[in-house]
Amino acid sequence: MPSHSRLLIPRQPALDQRWFDRLLPLVGAAGEIYEPMLPPPAQLRTLRQQFEAADYDADVNLRVHLQDMERYRIQRSDLESLKYEIAGDEPDELVKEVYIRRIDELILNLDLLLAAAAHDNDTYHAINDTLFGMPDRRLFAAAADWLHFTMTGLSGHDNAAVQKAARHALTLLPQVPPGGPGREALLPDETLFQRVRAVHFQEDGYFDQLLAGVELPAAGEIEREQGDIVVRQILRNLGADFTIGDAVSRYWSMSYETLTILRPEIYSYDVVMFRGVIAHELGSHLLERLNGMRQPLRLLAVGLDGYEMANEGRAYLREQIQFASINEASRQVTWENIILRHFGVSLAMGLDGSKWTFSQLYRLLHALFHAWELSRHPDDKKAAEHYAHDLAWALTIRLLNGTDGRGGAYRKDTCYLMANTGYWRLAAEDVEHIFRGDGGKFNPFDPRHQQWLAELDRRYGVSKSQLGLLRNDALDPAQPQ
Repeated sequence: MPSHSRLLIPRQPALDQRWFDRLLPLVGAAGEIYEPMLPPPAQLRTLRQQFEAADYDADVNLRVHLQDMERYRIQRSDLESLKYEIAGDEPDELVKEVYIRRIDELILNLDLLLAAAAHDNDTYHAINDTLFGMPDRRLFAAAADWLHFTMTGLSGHDNAAVQKAARHALTLLPQVPPGGPGREALLPDETLFQRVRAVHFQEDGYFDQLLAGVELPAAGEIEREQGDIVVRQILRNLGADFTIGDAVSRYWSMSYETLTILRPEIYSYDVVMFRGVIAHELGSHLLERLNGMRQPLRLLAVGLDGYEMANEGRAYLREQIQFASINEASRQVTWENIILRHFGVSLAMGLDGSKWTFSQLYRLLHALFHAWELSRHPDDKKAAEHYAHDLAWALTIRLLNGTDGRGGAYRKDTCYLMANTGYWRLAAEDVEHIFRGDGGKFNPFDPRHQQWLAELDRRYGVSKSQLGLLRNDALDPAQPQ
């Protein structure tokens, strides 16, 4: 979608409406397993209390206890039945292939959820491997270098408490793997950053359209009451029939099953950070959904298989460009979180030589967050310590969701850093690749997706300006710049 166009593309006749209507009600938890896989809130509170009582030296078992496993088994059976019906009845080979592959992925998601609930460690990790693979070793090395560089810098801070916290974090950090790329592999250069930023902020461009009718203050904090007003206006701008609800975790997300924007029950963001969250969730993920519903292949609304290994990095890019420079963007809590998602999964999966446990990972994350928080609020040591524990708990349970806390991870979160570096390389080739991703949920780094979209273009006249095809089909999203 060219940057000067409307956010929503024209609606086109569907070639897969029959199967899309059948699949849509069956996606449910199969497409959004993170929160169903978490223990219930009351159990999480108890687990945290026990962990803190053990002086943060216990490995928290996050195996879920599903209240209604039969529901997920029925959902799995219904997906299997639909897959076999499509395989036997659909004459269009393209439609048949994309649906069977997506349904297989949804079934694997349910199998992952059921394996976690059954405490089946081997199956849980085998399915993770099939769905997400292993963390990228080059990005692990680059992230390690960035963390060492950052903590080394803070160890020379003019505040003694910050110095002490940073030096403690350095004692817990694993060494930077030899032979890997350095931290420079993680971020675009300033010229590219400014070019992408300018295109998004041009008059009557992306942000003008997304935020039409929204009045945000120039500075200050945005809390839930004001934030909900903004979200409702953006939903009106996009013509999206969604409601707003409370998330189980501290993270924003979207439930397409209930058509709900899920946000933390209590939050306070500065204006720039809030605008980034909105651009990520509504201006990227929801927009993909709405445009997918307008494509000739409606499956693009719920996603081709593996689409999340790309679109999260593109959505996060829109958080980065809220800031005036790439240097400023890389000093934000959100960037630290993206780095730590990949790094934490890498440690839990043993890329440092052995699989880190819940308590080991928590202590490292707390040390890093503590140093960062103290550097931002050196005069409020108590608040920095408290917030560091909150952040470390939230991220550790996110990364080790579904595990017993003694090694291994839910590996999906490696996609944020991997895809973000990949999308910056695509932007260097052509900034329009970022906007083309708004056309639906697909993975531009997957050669199969490229072939499918090229076939749609050939047969049905799908405009390249809406879905976009890569000029270089050998692009690797994890290849350092």
